[in-house]
Amino acid sequence: MKAITTLLAVMLLSKSIFANDSTKNVVIDHDTTMAVLYNSNHWILGTALVLSDGRIIAPGMSLKLGKGTLINGDFNYIATPSNTMEAKLKRSTTLKSLKIEKIKKKGNAKVGFTYTIICEYDYHVQLEDAFASGELVN
Repeated sequence: MKAITTLLAVMLLSKSIFANDSTKNVVIDHDTTMAVLYNSNHWILGTALVLSDGRIIAPGMSLKLGKGTLINGDFNYIATPSNTMEAKLKRSTTLKSLKIEKIKKKGNAKVGFTYTIICEYDYHVQLEDAFASGELVN
């Protein structure tokens, strides 16, 4: 019960921090493992990221889309896994947000870790760059 209470407190704290509009220079501070309410009654245990401004990014949460930063208006840091420009999220999308399905962690303590944010529709998000460019907003 104490773990659930702590989790709820962290979620409420992150919601109030999300009201802050400062997204420039946001970096991933560290990762942690936590239980997250994924569906209305389904809890999952997974990797969550704590950002430098105190926000928590975890599976089941939604990322609000801003505007694409490429010359044609497409998104540069949100794409499906492919080496072509066709993989980028298009400016003509009707999506307003993307739900996080999984966070993958690669690397080791010596060279550092990289994180892949996998969202619905198999979009991969470069979190730090997307926040810095305005492709993701609060």
